[in-house]
Amino acid sequence: MSDRRKLFFVAAMGAVALTCALIGCGPSGNSEPANVGAAPSTNQPSNEQPAAQADTPAPAHPFADWTTHSPLKATMRSMWVDCGLIIGNSYHPDVADLHMLEDVADDLARRAGGFAGYWQTIRDANRDSATAAKEGNWELATEKNALAHSTCGACHYEYWPWQARGFAPDTLKGWKDSQDVFGDEPWGSQVFSAPAPLRASMQKMAGLMLGAEAAIIEKNEAETLKLTGELHKPAEKQLEIWRGIERRALTIARLAREKKPEEVGEQYKAIAKACNDCHAEASDGRGLNPLPWPGE
Repeated sequence: MSDRRKLFFVAAMGAVALTCALIGCGPSGNSEPANVGAAPSTNQPSNEQPAAQADTPAPAHPFADWTTHSPLKATMRSMWVDCGLIIGNSYHPDVADLHMLEDVADDLARRAGGFAGYWQTIRDANRDSATAAKEGNWELATEKNALAHSTCGACHYEYWPWQARGFAPDTLKGWKDSQDVFGDEPWGSQVFSAPAPLRASMQKMAGLMLGAEAAIIEKNEAETLKLTGELHKPAEKQLEIWRGIERRALTIARLAREKKPEEVGEQYKAIAKACNDCHAEASDGRGLNPLPWPGE
């Protein structure tokens, strides 16, 4: 494998990044001269000062937003909007659009189910690895540990921004300019900007998973069971959170079909509590909690 391919592989498979860039500028207007249309005088000095020129903003890099875009942040924002639309189309039944209520509840359920699916695979594969180790089936223990590890990678591929894998804007520009990859394009370091508590929890899970892998290689049953047991705790917790949100969102969709928006409140409040509780542990204050149910 070439050095450039190795770099790409390491960057792609390294240890959720949340970033946002906002660039804005406004045009400045210049007043119209008083003698529009008059021939310019060539023998008299002009008292007019040259109009101030607006600073021209530097052109944005064509791939800057590619590398900083965070699929995780976009997903979280969509769920935040879904929650607001659930309130708007259920708390005021006289103006509620029940078709929209069903659609946004289904969307919330689908997104929550996506997270739950990753956590369920990680939990089950990790559990199966421990069971295989207890039975002395080290080949299966290795296979299941690898499945848990690759599922983490699959989640990263879906939700991380490219900059978290070492891509810089000029990396992609180099691909475009050369119509090739792994040439002379520049690469950057991995840029992680997720909240510190979230990064720490992910690093801890990675350490447990790699430790279990080493214990399996050594056929050390006690250490394998210890590490897989520790890994089971966060996987099970996250699975319960996301499956709970998914189930309650599906219940809201059903209530919309049954034309019972007045029953949505309890389901929504449970969803909001799950989000708020998780944010209190994993966020650093930069994220948004779901809008509160009116009166809460």
